[in-house]
Amino acid sequence: MARWAAVILGMVMALCSMNSAWADGSLYPMDTKEDWDNLWEVDAESAWGDNPNRQQIDLNYHRFIMMPRETFVAGNVARALGWTRDSSVLVVKCGFGWILEGLAIHGVTNTLCAETSSYIHSSKTVNEDVDLRAKVEGVGLATNSGDGLAVFNAFRGDGGVRSKRAASILNEALDTQASRQTVRQAMGAPGFDVITHDGYLNSHTDTEAIALSEIPGAGRIIHHVYSNWLNPHTLDEWKAMLPNDVFILNQTWEVRE
Repeated sequence: MARWAAVILGMVMALCSMNSAWADGSLYPMDTKEDWDNLWEVDAESAWGDNPNRQQIDLNYHRFIMMPRETFVAGNVARALGWTRDSSVLVVKCGFGWILEGLAIHGVTNTLCAETSSYIHSSKTVNEDVDLRAKVEGVGLATNSGDGLAVFNAFRGDGGVRSKRAASILNEALDTQASRQTVRQAMGAPGFDVITHDGYLNSHTDTEAIALSEIPGAGRIIHHVYSNWLNPHTLDEWKAMLPNDVFILNQTWEVRE
């Protein structure tokens, strides 16, 4: 995962043991709001041009900046891995499930997520209004009139809940036979792909990565990895470490089967 310097609306942003756990890696646990927000800091007003007369408004793990990015990632991942409308995919560590929405835009709709963050589950069915008001008011704008209201309304979109796929975000750690069986049953037919999303594997030490569990009924175990975050490896190095798994490299979308 990396900090994005800018976001432009309408455009792509630049860019094993059965008893072991799919738990968050010790290099970067992702449980609290601060854990998620600290991964992202984006000049959100670059979508229409910053106001030179005041401080820019930065957003963090917010729908306004993340949905375009996740839709872009979803399209590239789906194409690289050959996913179609007939594919079934379990995403491990999806946050508010914006990657699931992005995959649906690209025709991959049979998706679920395994996510254990307490922040995600406590906030997935509420909107972002409190957060967004604080961001706008933090640069001296009022959110009940004028430019401040316009910016606030742009950031909040339809004003709905954070996650449109809240019911698809399962609070399952995949760390026990019962948890893995629950997820397998939720996915339905066997043979579904499992993908660890957005550098999740990079947050693990090598020892932790090797210990990640398989899931009964799953087909491919896939990891969306980074070359420059926390525990970086080349695709060849990852493949040597986990020879039965598949790896896709962020930005280049190169796949190592």
